[in-house]
Amino acid sequence: MRIDASKTFLETMPKDEAVRQTAINSKGETVYYAGRSVLNNSLMDDRREFGRNQAMQVLKGVFETDKKVDQQLRAFRENIKQSSDQIASLNKEIDEVDLRQKELMEMFDVKPGDQEFEDLMLLNKERIYKKYGYNDEEMQEFFSEDEIERLKQLNEKGLSEFQKAAIDNQEARELYKKQKMEHQEIIKTSTHAIDSILRQKLKSHPMVDAQEAAEDIVELTDKSIMSMLINEGVEKIEKEAKENQEKVEKAQEEKQEEEEKEETDLEIINDNSKTKIRNNKNEVVNNMLDVTQAQIEISKIIDDMQLMKEDLKGLVLDKTL
Repeated sequence: MRIDASKTFLETMPKDEAVRQTAINSKGETVYYAGRSVLNNSLMDDRREFGRNQAMQVLKGVFETDKKVDQQLRAFRENIKQSSDQIASLNKEIDEVDLRQKELMEMFDVKPGDQEFEDLMLLNKERIYKKYGYNDEEMQEFFSEDEIERLKQLNEKGLSEFQKAAIDNQEARELYKKQKMEHQEIIKTSTHAIDSILRQKLKSHPMVDAQEAAEDIVELTDKSIMSMLINEGVEKIEKEAKENQEKVEKAQEEKQEEEEKEETDLEIINDNSKTKIRNNKNEVVNNMLDVTQAQIEISKIIDDMQLMKEDLKGLVLDKTL
């Protein structure tokens, strides 16, 4: 007997009954169809349902992960859009600051190269160093003696109206420029993150891999159930073979007992036959003795009565009978 593994699990597993069946295939071989079994259907259904749940958990997990990845992509794209909008707005602010600075220079008739303009540049240089945490002593190595002396004069004199307005414009421009750079960094980081995620998705194919993993789980579950059925079939075959062996052994024992009984009966018959033969011999001897005795008695009678031989024949015959 062999197991039919040519059919799929679903083809060999009826849901309405669980009774083992055997059949003869075209080659005359006995085939065991594992789709019908004495196993409890609920046990196989539970195992199948467990496998399907595990497969669904894999798909669900990957789907949730993929969903989160899509949310991250949307968030990064939204960051890029918002930062791009902010950069566009900041560019307008910078343009407006530059325009105000140009108008301010025209208003006070200040041109590049003028002493007023050069003093403004020197004051901005000092402001920037202080902005980044340098004190008066530390800044000295970045300024010439003439620049240090001029800064001292300007600070003692106080800033002009032009210098104050120009420095305010410059500080506003620096603030807008800093914000613009921050948004540019957001765009750069978000773009890099999106590219990395997309490249990873192209390499990994998570949903495809998850689908294959789910199919593998279902296939393994089917094989597990088939293994249960095959083991059950093998156990049944082994059980039947054992029972048949026991029947053969019992038949052999009964046959042996019958043969032994026949031998005993034959011995009894032989013994009886020998006894009967002995008894017959004894009877013959006894009869012979009786005949002899009878002949003696007849002789006596003949002698005594002198009977004729013809009359004695019947008498002898009667005695013998």
